[in-house]
Amino acid sequence: TGGYKAQIAIAVLMGQALGVPVYYKHERFSEIIAFPPMPIGLDFSLWLEKSGILTALDRQDLVQWQEVEEDWDERMEALVERLEMDGKIYLELSPTGQIFHETFKGRFQSEYDQVLPPAVPISQKKPPDLTSHSWENARTPILNWLQKITEDCAYVQSCRTHYWNKDLPTPVLFRLRGEQIEGIFSNGSWTVKFYVDTSSNTPGQRAACVADLNQRIEHWK
Repeated sequence: TGGYKAQIAIAVLMGQALGVPVYYKHERFSEIIAFPPMPIGLDFSLWLEKSGILTALDRQDLVQWQEVEEDWDERMEALVERLEMDGKIYLELSPTGQIFHETFKGRFQSEYDQVLPPAVPISQKKPPDLTSHSWENARTPILNWLQKITEDCAYVQSCRTHYWNKDLPTPVLFRLRGEQIEGIFSNGSWTVKFYVDTSSNTPGQRAACVADLNQRIEHWK
């Protein structure tokens, strides 16, 4: 580590996240010191709940503080850093946040089939339901996006829009809104928000759906 205390903390955190021992050699010590894994776990439920924000930050999307302030959890503070551009506050992943996100992203990819709800029968799946707005040229890409979600995710029954703004760019993500799963889709100029109806019956299943949907975003772009 070259003696840098901050690097030691990050090394120990990474060892804890991955469940492996960390070794440290100080320039004045005659022996190597081992930091064994501790019986303390990182919060997987927090990652599930906030996977939308973390995934957007991992994609290096510009996420404004104002956009996430309403749903903020103070446990996220160590996972992000704030920077100011053009008078606005944006978030980016901190080194701790990067370790946290990569650790649980890998864990989820290996265990997702154990936590997702059962598949919806094909006969019960429904086409996208768009509210009566003037969608202009956005109607086709929105319909295609919602149809992909319904077809690709076995646990999704349907998607239905509830918000439209033709002049609002926002990060693309999924999140929990009470007992609803909400998706946000934007092309960089307009934004649509929609609910995703699934076969989930418990808060844990809904959180797992949100995490899975966020992991699929890159494949749908």
